[in-house]
Amino acid sequence: RRSAQGVPFVIRSGPLVEDKRLYYLAIGRSLADSNRVVEEFTRNYFVGVPLLILLGSVIGWFIAGRALQPVDEIAATAQRISGANLQAQIPPRGAGDELDRLIEAFNLMIQRLETSFTQTRQFSTDVSHELRTPLTAIRGQLEVALFTSATVEQYRDAIVNALEDTERLSQTIRALLLLSQAESGQLALQNTTFDLAQVAGDIVEQFGIPAEAARIELASSIPQQCIVSADRVQVERLMSNLLSNAVKYTPAGGKVHVAVQSSGDDVEIVISDTGVGIPADHLPHIFDRFYRVPGSDTSTPAAANVERGLGLGLSFVAWIVKAHHGTIDVHSRVGEGTTFRVSLPIARSAEIPADTAATVTS
Repeated sequence: RRSAQGVPFVIRSGPLVEDKRLYYLAIGRSLADSNRVVEEFTRNYFVGVPLLILLGSVIGWFIAGRALQPVDEIAATAQRISGANLQAQIPPRGAGDELDRLIEAFNLMIQRLETSFTQTRQFSTDVSHELRTPLTAIRGQLEVALFTSATVEQYRDAIVNALEDTERLSQTIRALLLLSQAESGQLALQNTTFDLAQVAGDIVEQFGIPAEAARIELASSIPQQCIVSADRVQVERLMSNLLSNAVKYTPAGGKVHVAVQSSGDDVEIVISDTGVGIPADHLPHIFDRFYRVPGSDTSTPAAANVERGLGLGLSFVAWIVKAHHGTIDVHSRVGEGTTFRVSLPIARSAEIPADTAATVTS
């Protein structure tokens, strides 16, 4: 119902019986407040909800833009990457979330690409540098033989010299390819369990005749047994390269000593000589590929009579030590000798009684 002023109200009534008399009671309540609440809610809903949706969209767009900014940076960095620009890195956000892990993986990928490109450029540079000289020598010998040789013996000598240079060229190429594969991870270690003492003894025995011919005293301190787990071929190459250099650059009357000893989980290989030595300013570079100490090939009679090496032997040694997670130390003095100490964490067991170490002199 509505009152005389037009205000809606509700009347609730009901009969009351008292002393057999019938009474009626009516109670009314105005609906104006309820209608006003409904009207205000309707007005606020249709005005406020669109505003809230618009504000939420703006805030969501801003948050999404901030969250996707690292992804945009990754995309922009990827577009800038080229063979000449591999130093690009994306700074981490420090949040430790999925995007940070994605950034870290991307940066590591760029570093691997840079390493691969560097190795490729280095290999190309090394090949062009090292192959130029033997190719020029071979061509020169053949040209001279073609224009000046008059007898079969002269042609034969020219062909023999060319074949020798070709063999050295082939050795250089094989060494470069092997070292490139090793540094790029294509040459994996083939670990086996073997007796390092036996391997060391065999290598010392192999160098016994060359050392005796050069009047060099070759001695070794090798235990009766030293069981290790490592790549046998690479360990043999390591010892052969170090021992070959020691014999090559030790003058007549000098000494070369090879020692193998076990300490806990490590095995030490120590090769020392009383040779020409290495100047201190050249020690940091001796493991660089193709690096040769200036004057080392002619500073002494012993060094002057040896064949000039490729400068790759110690590069192989460094890679072998690194691949086995070991360390290598070098101590040298000019005119007094050099000591290489290699420590490899490859010992499986050290079955070395204290009284079984043997010294062999040749």
